[in-house]
Amino acid sequence: CLGKISSSSKHLLGVLNDILDMSKIESGNLVLSHAPFNLYEAFHDVSAIIDQLLENKSITLHSNIDTAKNCDVMGDKLRLNQIIVNLIGNAIKFSQAGSEIRFMIDVTSETETSISINFSVADNGIGMSKEQVDRLFHAFEQTDSSISARFGGTGLGLAISKNLVASMGGTGIEVESELGIGSKFSFHLVFEKCERKTESTTADAYVETLSGKRILLVEDVEMNREIVHLMLEDFGFEILDAENGRVAVELFTDAVEGYFDLILMDVQMPVLDGYSAAKEIRAFSRVDAKEIPIIAMTANAYSEDVSRALESGMNAHIAKPIDFDMFMEMIRTCLET
Repeated sequence: CLGKISSSSKHLLGVLNDILDMSKIESGNLVLSHAPFNLYEAFHDVSAIIDQLLENKSITLHSNIDTAKNCDVMGDKLRLNQIIVNLIGNAIKFSQAGSEIRFMIDVTSETETSISINFSVADNGIGMSKEQVDRLFHAFEQTDSSISARFGGTGLGLAISKNLVASMGGTGIEVESELGIGSKFSFHLVFEKCERKTESTTADAYVETLSGKRILLVEDVEMNREIVHLMLEDFGFEILDAENGRVAVELFTDAVEGYFDLILMDVQMPVLDGYSAAKEIRAFSRVDAKEIPIIAMTANAYSEDVSRALESGMNAHIAKPIDFDMFMEMIRTCLET
């Protein structure tokens, strides 16, 4: 039952995110981030999502992503992953058990400052006719009226992916397909090169420096507070909870100066939201109010949400569900700055 609940909730969350993405695209409010990331590491993140889908249908995925180990570029890793997950997910959805899928990346050209890459996903699934291909990228429309009943989905994924590719400077998604034979989707992007990122040190190396630090955890959902406590309990933190932004402001201002070392701030909360709470704390006439690190900890994960968190006075942003290693590295960095 828990497995079915988890699967259903992820499906519903996916539907909501698709609708929100399409709304932002149509209104012109979609903002892409421009940050350094490694292509191989980005694809490795995707594999955690894809592996479960492959296992459920006994499908084999072939890939040459090892060739991207030294590709450090500027761009929006989250949105690139979204496109890849969508294309591979569709290939899995429309393939039978025992099928094979190929995800390939090919460098088409390279200069000192940029690299051009072609991405492709090919399957030997049900395939499509020319008429079906012509309707493929229409929002809320699938190639066959029975597709939704047989395979599920909103009919938004490919429309969103095509728009994301265009927003990244690509020319769209090309499709080759033959009914009963299979399909191949490909897109081409040019990335700005960047310097190799320094590898993060594991969180275990910082237990001694983190122990005894006081954290103000601002989160309105009790279960989420429990999860954060479990994540941090082995590091010796002293954690005080606040169920909304108003309580957080009161606890901070009532405490002696320098009592708290870090604030973990949810964004969407009753009484007073995280953005407003951060602004009130920064406006408080005390030195620690100006200097204490505040990390936004929220499901609002788009680049515009990150920008809003920083504009409200927060130092960093981490998206839920939280990546543990990234979370600990962010906490360590904020505490040592």
